[in-house]
Order: sequence, then C-alpha cells, then structure tokens
Amino acid sequence: MRFNPAIWRPLAIGAAVLNLAAAVWVAGRGGGFAHAAVHAVLALGFGLWAQRLAGARSQAPADPAQQLDNVEGELYDLRREVAELEERLDFAERLLARKAEEEARPKPEGR
Repeated sequence: MRFNPAIWRPLAIGAAVLNLAAAVWVAGRGGGFAHAAVHAVLALGFGLWAQRLAGARSQAPADPAQQLDNVEGELYDLRREVAELEERLDFAERLLARKAEEEARPKPEGR
C-alpha cells in the first residue's frame, strides 16, 4: 500500500483544526493548562505535517522531460559554483604564497 499525501493531507488538516478547537474549549472551561497545551501542541504538529504533505505533493514534476531539465539546471548551477570556489581557492593560495615569500625574505639590517 502506497502512502498517498492527497488522502492524508485533509485528514491532518482536520486533526489540526479539531485539536485547536479542543485547546480553546478546554482552556475556556478551566480544564487545566496542561490539557489545553497538549491539544495546542497536537494542533501544531498536525498543521506542520499537513504543510509537509502539501510540499511532498508539489515537489515532483510528473513530466520526465521536466525532471531532466531540472537536473540539468541544478548541474549547471553546481558547476558554476565549483568554478567560483576554484577561483577563490587559487586567490587564497596566491595570498598565502606571497605572505610566505615575504616572511622568508631577509629583512634589511638598517630598518
């Protein structure tokens, strides 16, 4: 059996709303802070789960050509970032080499 976000998301939203209503109702009746807090935390948890289920459903494109385009775009971005990092590394190496040469050079006696 496959986990289907389209089925579980409305259930998670319903559970979040019911727990939020229960938290308000318990707090209004004076049923205790701990009891109301448990319902509030459950409402938050179910709400976050519903958001995650919505994101899981919208992340994967159905078209394989679109998936390939996305992967190619990410690969291009990664190559560009690696090239930038190589340039920065070369620059840092040149600075360190220059500093090492200056320290290795003998200092004039008069100054």
